[in-house]
Amino acid sequence: MPGTKLPLLPVPPGLGPALGYPGNARYVVFYLDADLDDVMYNDGVRAGTGSTWVFQGYRRHPAVEPLLRDFDLTSAQSDLCLVFDLEGTRASIASATEAAEFLRRHRQPLPPAPPMTEPLRSLAEQLQEGFEEVKVDHNAVAKAMAEQRGRVGRLMSWLDQCPTPPRRGHTP
Repeated sequence: MPGTKLPLLPVPPGLGPALGYPGNARYVVFYLDADLDDVMYNDGVRAGTGSTWVFQGYRRHPAVEPLLRDFDLTSAQSDLCLVFDLEGTRASIASATEAAEFLRRHRQPLPPAPPMTEPLRSLAEQLQEGFEEVKVDHNAVAKAMAEQRGRVGRLMSWLDQCPTPPRRGHTP
């Protein structure tokens, strides 16, 4: 694991999906993008926007916050991110550069690109050909929302069972 290891940081089962990560990679980096005000994930192959409010709830939980207090994960000047080993339930804090290099060394191999079988066409033609209106399945959306609520509930219940680290410094 790159950067500063956090051996006491709770890494609950199902943390990746609860934070909005849709993949199955072992190592995933999460960081707050101050410009977007969103949490982002990256596994070295796939990157995207995660569940910001769940990330903030995790980060602020009493079992987690004292362990992350000394690290600037939220300001625009910070390039720190959380690196999770979702199989080994380990975590560390690393700079964006350290995390990117770590992911390069550990990412799953990319599948080979398919051979080109037709001549290049204009981008507009390709986009027009690939465009289709998508109908929203409201039942599928409701089911996905219920599943996410369940994941978040299990995450917070699991964290509630963790010991709360002692607070350092002045406590009002």
